[in-house]
Amino acid sequence: LRHPILRPNLEFTFTANIFNSILFSVFLLFAVRHLSLSARQIGAVFVLANVGSLLGAFLVTRLQRLFGIGRVMLVTAFSGWALLLIPFASGSTGIPLLALGLLSWGTGAVIYNTTSITIGQATTPDRLMARMNASRRLVAWATIPLATLAGGLLGTYIGLEATVLIGAGGRALAGLIILASPVRSIRTLADADELMEPFNASLAAQLSPSQ
Repeated sequence: LRHPILRPNLEFTFTANIFNSILFSVFLLFAVRHLSLSARQIGAVFVLANVGSLLGAFLVTRLQRLFGIGRVMLVTAFSGWALLLIPFASGSTGIPLLALGLLSWGTGAVIYNTTSITIGQATTPDRLMARMNASRRLVAWATIPLATLAGGLLGTYIGLEATVLIGAGGRALAGLIILASPVRSIRTLADADELMEPFNASLAAQLSPSQ
């Protein structure tokens, strides 16, 4: 909770997963009932969207070297803004806006996750690696079933369009967490180590035997 890199990363992932789960809990219903898309059309949208995941995996290392780790994380943390295209999709713009929104979001999500996990592991001692990963996944993944249930309830009582808008809007603003954190200033792993020095010194002092 005091880690200058892991904490904001976890806060972002926690928040992003909540609003992602709210949105995608009703996404298929929204596509069928609001946009009248067929199963084939929805499948085509997901195929186009998953191109973003492949694109993100292909670009991540190059982008890190070109712009720096922190800037890449900051920009891709805000990739959720692309999801705002979804609640405004209608008629002939439905499929293009859905595909573009999911493609852009998927690209950013893969780049952010890859970079976030890399920097987290690089700044964690080997003896704590399993504990760190387990704690991170517990917090990040525990949100998904609860937020999915919340999305279903929202879709039932306030409507699909409003629920999709809440999910997309919340995910779009989640990037503010990284903007307000020192993570955005990291360019290389050496910068991350420098950022960690005060934390490591404080931790060492707490763990050292009393004189």
